[in-house]
Amino acid sequence: ENINFDYIVYSSGKGTKKIFEEEFNIDLPIRVFKAHLLVTKRLSRNNIYFLDEREVSIFQHGDKSIIGQTKYNKQCLHDEDYEIEDDVKNHLINKVKEYIDFDDKNVMVYCCHKVDYGDENDFHSLDSKINEPFNNHFIAMPGKMTEAPWLSDYIMREIFKRKNDSTISERPCDKFLPNENISLLN
Repeated sequence: ENINFDYIVYSSGKGTKKIFEEEFNIDLPIRVFKAHLLVTKRLSRNNIYFLDEREVSIFQHGDKSIIGQTKYNKQCLHDEDYEIEDDVKNHLINKVKEYIDFDDKNVMVYCCHKVDYGDENDFHSLDSKINEPFNNHFIAMPGKMTEAPWLSDYIMREIFKRKNDSTISERPCDKFLPNENISLLN
């Protein structure tokens, strides 16, 4: 069955790759990376973030701390790879203990997937990405789910701009200086 629309937005994460392979015979450069996160009781008042590879990032959320690694995610060769790797878990715990004394007995460990759009030689990025493989077919990758609302808003603005339709009124924070040029598509 054919589906015809003026504009289509694909934002199904790793499922987007399969859609384009099956429907358009196009192999998109979509990669899936596996990350490990530790969740424990709150460890500090402030967030802690290091830029060095394999260092810890500790973010406070209410009474919990979420711990991850900087620049260290393994590319998944298959979509079902959610297995916790003990060496990664232990590395995270030991890195945190270098900075903060904490009891790791009640640590919860999670594995999650991060979807990325980019060439295999590109560094994995959590930045939002928008691509238009052919006219009016947008691929939207939020990088992190906290970016999804912003990304949706951005795509809708682009579509309404192309349609020359201003039915969505701007909020004061949406107005930029006349000389600012903000675009993810160029």
